[in-house]
Amino acid sequence: YFNLASDCEAKQDFVKAKDTYQKFIEKFPTSNRIIKAQRAIDNCNIKILFSSEITPDSALYETQKGDNLTKIAKKFNTTVELLAKSNNIHGSLIRAGRKIKVPKVTFSIVIDKSQKFLMVKADGEIFKTYGIATGKEKTPTPLGKFTIITKIVDPPWYQLNGKMIPAGDPANQLGSRW
Repeated sequence: YFNLASDCEAKQDFVKAKDTYQKFIEKFPTSNRIIKAQRAIDNCNIKILFSSEITPDSALYETQKGDNLTKIAKKFNTTVELLAKSNNIHGSLIRAGRKIKVPKVTFSIVIDKSQKFLMVKADGEIFKTYGIATGKEKTPTPLGKFTIITKIVDPPWYQLNGKMIPAGDPANQLGSRW
């Protein structure tokens, strides 16, 4: 199953690759390739999401006169950013009659502080996992349910002494997202 899934992935049949990796995990739960298979599923999920392929998790929408990404995002309970990236749209201008892919899933995030990982879930199923850093004893990561208000890509990190460590610098403890 693992080799078949890898072949499907190499042929860019990401839906079949994902399903086959999942079968591999179900049939061989003690394999030493489980982590590789889960990472491959994560990768396939991202490739599928940002491809033009319509799946059961998405719908095809034909844009109407007066539509814009904000209006469409609100209508389908998604984000402008996801619509733009899923459809390779740059800028805010879209023409009536264009067919775009609209995700139908609801995304959520669950963080496991003890394992130091973040799970992005799509309708409750694991979609992608990421390793994370958490607060230390003096400034622990709080518990609870939160709403993301601001996202920063490639943030600078300011040390206690005021020194700024730029994004991309190995000494920047924030990584690529904040």
